Amino acid sequence: MNKFEWCRKKKYDVTIELGCYLITEDMPLLDGFLRKEFNGNNYAIKRGFNILEQYEWYTSPDVPYIVTGTVGERWIISDDELKTYDVDPSSIGVNPIRVSTVNPDNQEFLRAYKIDESIKNITVAPFSAFSNEGINPKQVYVANSEMSKAPHNGGDYVITKYVPGQPDYMEYPADQRNSRYAAKLYEPRIVNGSIMEETYDHAENHEDIINKYPRKILK
Repeated sequence: MNKFEWCRKKKYDVTIELGCYLITEDMPLLDGFLRKEFNGNNYAIKRGFNILEQYEWYTSPDVPYIVTGTVGERWIISDDELKTYDVDPSSIGVNPIRVSTVNPDNQEFLRAYKIDESIKNITVAPFSAFSNEGINPKQVYVANSEMSKAPHNGGDYVITKYVPGQPDYMEYPADQRNSRYAAKLYEPRIVNGSIMEETYDHAENHEDIINKYPRKILK
């Protein structure tokens, strides 16, 4: 299970919308939004469920954008994560707009761990699942979930950042992988096996990825 491949996100289309905003007289609470207080201010937020990664999400001022992926799966991203898409943040409103991921030549190399479909319900905690109250189990990703609405196509993937000088993410015991520290350092997520090929290029050794994307060098 711990064998990894190198990978890089392909260029593909998604839609992005604003799922959290400060409620004002000019921008009242709209249909489809919920009212939530953050730091003494009322915000309009949305909630939803990712059908592929099997977790419930809520937008917030820190994670305000909703992405709808290639097979209708929806998840939330922060301002920093928005940089992986070719879009001006000021152009994003409460209605979905179609955008592309940025050119792969400008993206970092990631590590992909395939979880064989026979291994069920492997959990991954993203940084957005943590708060002062602890971890929100409804926002934890699940690989090879038996509740998934889509086939796993041989197994889902755990995707993480490559962190030089640090152990492989999947080398950590499960309780340490699902920690705030690991979530912030590795930014892990689950990619369903059915959409891996259309959203990521991946190879067993980094030379194959370097040859495909020669502008970036792995050390």
